[in-house]
Amino acid sequence: MNMGFPSAGSMRFSAPTTRVRPLSHIGSGRQSLSSFMGRVQGNGSSVSETESGAETASHSLHRLHKSSAALRELLQRRAERQVKEMNASEAGGALQSRAAQRPAVPAEMVPARSMVNVTFFLKFHVDYGQHICLVGSMPELGSWILSDAINLTWSEGDIWNATVELPSTSVLEYKYVVVGQGGHAVAWQSGNNSVLAISDGDEEMEVHDNWGGNPGAKVVAGGNLPVTREKKLLSWATDLESQVIQQRQELRKLRMELVTAQEEARIARDEAKKLKQALAMAEAEKINSTQAVRDVEAVNSVLKEQIKDTTASFRQALEAAVEILGSDDKETKSKKKSSK
Repeated sequence: MNMGFPSAGSMRFSAPTTRVRPLSHIGSGRQSLSSFMGRVQGNGSSVSETESGAETASHSLHRLHKSSAALRELLQRRAERQVKEMNASEAGGALQSRAAQRPAVPAEMVPARSMVNVTFFLKFHVDYGQHICLVGSMPELGSWILSDAINLTWSEGDIWNATVELPSTSVLEYKYVVVGQGGHAVAWQSGNNSVLAISDGDEEMEVHDNWGGNPGAKVVAGGNLPVTREKKLLSWATDLESQVIQQRQELRKLRMELVTAQEEARIARDEAKKLKQALAMAEAEKINSTQAVRDVEAVNSVLKEQIKDTTASFRQALEAAVEILGSDDKETKSKKKSSK
C-alpha cells in the first residue's frame, strides 16, 4: 500500500547524542543591538551568537510595545477621570469648555502582530514508513514537543514541505526530525538549530533548507530575490533597531503629553477649587441677605404694631378732646342763659 511516503531505501539514521537547546535557555539580559549587528556583519558564520542577539532584541521590542500600550491606557484613564471630575463639578460649564479645547489624547492600542504564511522545503530521502516533522521554539511549531510537531508532505524528488502560519516581527528556532511508524524520533537534523527571522512587512515566505543545517539556506520573502537566513536575520535586526528607535521617540512624546495632561488637570483642579470657593462665598452672602431680609421684615412688623397702637391712642385722645370741647360748649351756653 502506498501511504504517501517514498519507496524504501537503504539509508538509515541514528539520533545524535547531543541536541541543541532551544532559545528558551537564553538569558533575558539586555544586549546592544548595534554590537549584535556588528558581529553578524563581521562573522556571518557565527549563527549561534546572532540567534541570541536577535531573540534578545525581539523581547526588547515586545516589552517596548507593551510599555507603549500601557502608557496609552494610562493617558486614556486619566482623560476619562478628568472628564468625570469636570462633569461632577457644579461649575462644570466653564471646565467642560476648557476640556473641549484640549488636544485629543491618543487612545489607540498597539495593533496585534499579523500572521505570515511560511512554507518550509527540505530535500531528503527516508525509509519506507518514515516521515519528516518540523518542530521548533514557537507554539505553532509544537514548542519543541515532538508529538505536537508539524508533519511535512512528501512530493516527487524526495521534496518535503509544509506551510505554517507564524507571527511577524519574530525570530524562531526549528529542526527537522525523521519520525518512525510508532511516532518516535529516528533521527534529528544535524548541526545547530536553524534560525528564521520574520519581518513585519513579510506576507509570504519560502524557506529552502538542507538536512545538514549548514548556513546559507535560502529564504524567499514576498517574491523578492532569495537571500540566506543570515542576511534575512541581519535585515530583520536592522528593521528592529529602527522600530525600537521609533518606539522610544513615541514614548518620549507620550511622556511629554502625559506631563502636559497632568499640568492641565492641575490647572483645572485649581480653577474648580476657586469656583467652589466663590460659590461658597456667594451662598454665604445669600444666607446673610436672606437673614437681613428677615430681620427687616421683623422690624417692619414691630413698627406696624407700634403705629397701630399709636393710631388707636390718638383716636381715643381725639375722642376725649371732642367730648371735653362739647362739654365746655354746653356750660358756656348755660351761663349765657342764666345771665339773661
